[in-house]
Amino acid sequence: MDILMIGNGFDIEHGLPTTYADFLQFVESFKQTYMMVQIKPNTKSKIEDEYLKFIFESPETNADEALYEYLKDNIWIQHFKLAYKEHLKNKENWIDFESEISQVIQNVDELYHAYMEKDGNFYEAKIKRCKEKLPGSFLNYLPHEHGIGNLISIMMKDLNRLIGALEIYIFDYIDNWGRIEYYNPDIDAIHPDAILSFNYSDTWKRVYEYNRGNVKYSFIHGKAQSIPYIFNMDKCIDKNQMVLGIDEYLSTDRRNKEVEFIAFKKYYQRIYKKTGNEYKSWLAEIDKQRKDGRKQENKLYIFGHSLDVTDGDILKELIEHDGIGTIIFYKDKTRLGQQIANLVKVLGSEKVIQYVYGNNPIIEFRQQKSRRKIHGSTFEIVSDMVKFDHFYKYKGGDLEDMISKFERKIEEKDLDYFCSQETVISLYDSFQRHGLGKRYAKQLLEIADSLGDRESIAKEPIQFKHENWEYQDYDNSWGCDRLTKKFIETVNKHNRENFTLCDFLSNVTSWNDIMEGYRKIANSSKEIDKNRYVEILKNVLSMHKHPYGNMEEMWNLLIKLSRGAADKISRETLEELLQNTESSWEICNYTHLLREIEECDYFSEQAKNVPEDFEEEF
Repeated sequence: MDILMIGNGFDIEHGLPTTYADFLQFVESFKQTYMMVQIKPNTKSKIEDEYLKFIFESPETNADEALYEYLKDNIWIQHFKLAYKEHLKNKENWIDFESEISQVIQNVDELYHAYMEKDGNFYEAKIKRCKEKLPGSFLNYLPHEHGIGNLISIMMKDLNRLIGALEIYIFDYIDNWGRIEYYNPDIDAIHPDAILSFNYSDTWKRVYEYNRGNVKYSFIHGKAQSIPYIFNMDKCIDKNQMVLGIDEYLSTDRRNKEVEFIAFKKYYQRIYKKTGNEYKSWLAEIDKQRKDGRKQENKLYIFGHSLDVTDGDILKELIEHDGIGTIIFYKDKTRLGQQIANLVKVLGSEKVIQYVYGNNPIIEFRQQKSRRKIHGSTFEIVSDMVKFDHFYKYKGGDLEDMISKFERKIEEKDLDYFCSQETVISLYDSFQRHGLGKRYAKQLLEIADSLGDRESIAKEPIQFKHENWEYQDYDNSWGCDRLTKKFIETVNKHNRENFTLCDFLSNVTSWNDIMEGYRKIANSSKEIDKNRYVEILKNVLSMHKHPYGNMEEMWNLLIKLSRGAADKISRETLEELLQNTESSWEICNYTHLLREIEECDYFSEQAKNVPEDFEEEF
């Protein structure tokens, strides 16, 4: 079994704004926009952020009102805002909500127990010290008399409101609105049987599930779900499954007795919210396979996770499980150092050394490959085609979105999207099997022709074999669709007709090869465009710098090309080149070629006027 464990670094790698700093910046933008719209409702059309514009112009969603209710006078948002400003002063553009929450909880816990002690002067001094540690936003909620009053319940209620706002941000903005522009080759190469996610988002499924089947999921900290609008806020908060809490900070002898702040702790929230512990059944499955004598390699891949001790219990359980080898991806040397240090905290230095450098190492640190743009890569169109082939597994509106995207790309002739002739053939084949082949055949052939100029070919035109598009049908027959065969044959025919030397210039070794290629173009009846004509013209004229040795042949070729394949554009192009060059050498050559063309045109025209019996008179 292959298990892929992902942390927030996974979402960041894919260009998604999922850091706590990103969320805080979103909160500030939302609050400013909300106040602006309340004061001047007609300013909605001036909102620049597309998502905010959508939610404010679509009142039926109530997303704007829900966010406002969750964020209004939220004690944690107030604290995070001030803490983040301090980080920025120190040139640190980050904030860790969990760390901030833990520090506040421990300070309030200390104050709570100081009130419980009631130990004379020492008691008063301790309370004073505890209060000095508390941020001002929390001090404001302490009662004037002794005790902490209802501060704990306010902190818990506002934490739940914070989580509610975060759920809207992740589900509505990140998962459903945000566009993913990158993919990682390492992740694409892994075909996991199970995903263990510490994130709230569904990024892996959105990007990589297209060609993976029956993948199991376990969301350790819960998953952002349908938007928790405020029709009944308490009910929505109660249904929320997202864990945002702290690690255990009490000593062993205290943690089972002092439970006043237990609701803020991760392990409690996991139990209370019944978040994912499906991974335990995966481990049991591995144990069963080993017990049954099945020799199967089991791998744990960790990507985008800092290996922080706050998740140490789960990390330890998986890494130390018998029969599992672990591969930990790291982004750079700095991150590697942090991960090693964190892993030592989780496992201990002796075990880390043994697991990494022992006789039978079970942990490998591997530097991750750089992410790549989805658009313009084979990854994008292949994933789109696989999703289209399995459209019946997706929601109803998804099929319309898929077809709309294909139609838009076809209409735009987005060659970066289609990538190659091979992918165009595959897309036609997919369309054909779903009844759309005839509708898009002509446009796809035009795109295939355009992509033919991009193909990197040796000394012959590329020819595709229809066997590569064979598949097994429901009646067990095996073959390529009849119309797909015809489409492939047409692409091959066009490639042969359009084949030029420019397709393999970088691979030829002699000027004879080059001239042979240019002769094919000059002798062809197919017209060439202005760019191709200028390219050939300059290449041939530059041959005077090389020991080719037959200048007459070169000029004859250019004249034939200019009056044949480039007949419609050659004269105008030469005039334009003359106007835009200051090179005396180029002026002489372009002028000479233009005069040769004019001369040939003149004699051709004269030949048309010769009487039919002209030769008989001699």
